[in-house]
Amino acid sequence: MSFWDFKASFYDRLRRWPIIRRIHEREKKYLSQLLEPLEAPPVIVDLGTGTGASLDFFPDSTLIGLDSSLQMIRSTVKLGIAGVAADACRLPIQTRSIPFVSAIGLTEYLRDIDAFMEEIRRVLRSGGIALVTISPPVLLNRMRTLLGHRLHLIRETDWESSIRELGFVLTARERSAMQTAFLIKLSGPSSVS
Repeated sequence: MSFWDFKASFYDRLRRWPIIRRIHEREKKYLSQLLEPLEAPPVIVDLGTGTGASLDFFPDSTLIGLDSSLQMIRSTVKLGIAGVAADACRLPIQTRSIPFVSAIGLTEYLRDIDAFMEEIRRVLRSGGIALVTISPPVLLNRMRTLLGHRLHLIRETDWESSIRELGFVLTARERSAMQTAFLIKLSGPSSVS
């Protein structure tokens, strides 16, 4: 059993603890402000969806939650969200088929961020948009290791260089105490190897 399969049984209860709930409410508020000017995409693929708690920004969109934990995916299905158990660095999605991808609270758990972003580039339609959060190396994120998380923290400058090299354009950014959210757009036709 993986760490996330184990954690799935109490994940939502943990997120209801007052301090954690308050942190997540603030995170959702700044993400909502970031997304407010956008038109609702017809389809959203949420990578690292967990139990599906961060998929309610566009209620009229078709939602697909993807997570490596089968137990987490079972929770999304209970909410009526299409769930797929898969690796975020090897997406079972057709090339250039998705208008919007989100990855909220995922990148800090990935060892190979470049492979992950190349997959996002592969599946996004030309002009497609991705909402990706990163966790910079700040004290609060370093303290999360006390909860058993093995984190790969990313400096904003390194992240911005990587997304530019992959052909993304930064359209908006919002910072919170623990994360920085980037709204990025795929410029021109997506090149796939």
